[in-house]
Amino acid sequence: MELYGVDVDPVDDSDEAREQLRIYTSGAWTYEANGATERGCLEQRDVARVERALDRATWMQTVTAAPCTHAAAPPTTIYYVNGAQVHEAHGCSAILDDPTRNALAEIDAIVDAVRAR
Repeated sequence: MELYGVDVDPVDDSDEAREQLRIYTSGAWTYEANGATERGCLEQRDVARVERALDRATWMQTVTAAPCTHAAAPPTTIYYVNGAQVHEAHGCSAILDDPTRNALAEIDAIVDAVRAR
């Protein structure tokens, strides 16, 4: 069963910039980017850390009036928890609240550490 997922799709629909991450309750994970796929397995303590981080995420969105500073339109980012979509971000004005951003940063750090091994 899928525990957590994120899809990043560029506005211009180029395959090069598309990214996808999936973490499963078994600890298995996949990361796809630039046409390549990486696979691995998290230790159960890391799965528990991901679960705790997701429990802290509120998925509340704050809106800012700040204009986009990207040269091109920013991508669409879709987040999934337990196989269900929980948030879809379009553009620069959609900013998630601190508890959610902190939870996502923790999950990213866990995955980055495993990918670096």
